[in-house]
Amino acid sequence: MGFPSPYVLTPRVSAASLSAVATSSVLGASGTAVPHTGTLTETAIASVTIPAGAMGLHGVLKVASLWSYTNSANTKIIRIRYSGLTGTAYYGNSLTTTASLWAVCMIWNAGAANSQRGMVTAIAPQGTSTAALVTSAVDTAADSTVAFCATLANVGETITLQNYVVELLRP
Repeated sequence: MGFPSPYVLTPRVSAASLSAVATSSVLGASGTAVPHTGTLTETAIASVTIPAGAMGLHGVLKVASLWSYTNSANTKIIRIRYSGLTGTAYYGNSLTTTASLWAVCMIWNAGAANSQRGMVTAIAPQGTSTAALVTSAVDTAADSTVAFCATLANVGETITLQNYVVELLRP
């Protein structure tokens, strides 16, 4: 006669019903470093395509990235944009005398395929802000793009996207 282990969990829902309720998919990820140097204009150094219709009406994109850059007094700007290089910035940070950054942002479809909202995060991926929510009107019924962007103030410096992952969460 044995006692049940406290580490064995009994699910309250079946795996089949859980998969019918929600899904999570990695749409893009990389551990290959992508350096950016030599230009002062904002440049998309990596991007991930979000397939047409994948977000549904209430899907969420969870975007996480790890960056390194020259530690100097010159400004380096890192942005995560939705809808390519000219799209809406859901993450933005101007950096100077630091050398690395972990950036996270969430982009929610707001009950319609062409309505998103989120919060421009800088520093922490959670918390309060005096800024209004960020909104965009990207038609997610068509392919769309998350872009990882970098801007330098000195062409001799470097910003490197070390790792990234874009995950789709569907209710």
